[in-house]
Order: sequence, then structure tokens, then C-alpha cells
Amino acid sequence: MAELYRCGSLLRTHVLPTWGRYRLADVTHADVAAWVAQLRANGSAPATVRQAHRVFSLLLGLAVRDGRIPRNPADRVPLPRVTRDEPRFLTHDEVERLKIINGRSYGLGWPPAGPC
Repeated sequence: MAELYRCGSLLRTHVLPTWGRYRLADVTHADVAAWVAQLRANGSAPATVRQAHRVFSLLLGLAVRDGRIPRNPADRVPLPRVTRDEPRFLTHDEVERLKIINGRSYGLGWPPAGPC
């Protein structure tokens, strides 16, 4: 269900605003590459760009299978790389400050404590 919601959100937010009025036969590889670059230039994260491209590519793939277009213009479009930062863990002092700010303990130690 969450994946369906995400696909719908990507469709409404990124795909349809650009491609909603295009005829399938008019979509070119260069158009899709320019769209991907524009998403990135507008501040979309690499993972979001890749997911939006995936949704659009799946739609175009269905059009190919249905015989509406001869090939998928989204195939082999260069996509931004997703980089993962090293995880940052809170120090003991930071955990203590959070507990003080929040005014209660959430059992951040081991063994697990109760809810208060």
C-alpha cells in the first residue's frame, strides 16, 4: 500500500505536470534526459529523481507492450547516483541532553526500559 501511495505521489508531483499533455509518440529520449536533469536542477534528491523516472519508464514500457510506441524513450537515460552518508550516532552527552530537553526517559539503554 505504501508503494502504491508513493507511485501515485510521484506520478502527480513529477510525471504528470511535465508529461500529462504529451502524446506518447512525441516523447523522445532527449526529452526524458532533459526532464531528469531539470528535476535534479529543481532540487529533487537523486533517489526521488530515480523513482520518478522509474514510474514514467514503467508507463512507457506498458505503452511499448501495448504497441502504442515502438520503444521506451526512457531506457538508458543517465540517472543521478544515490550516495549514502556515513551514519552519525549520538554521543552519550547528546542523548542525555535530549532526555533533559524532553523531560522524560525513553529507555535508551539496555535492557529496554518501560515507556516512562
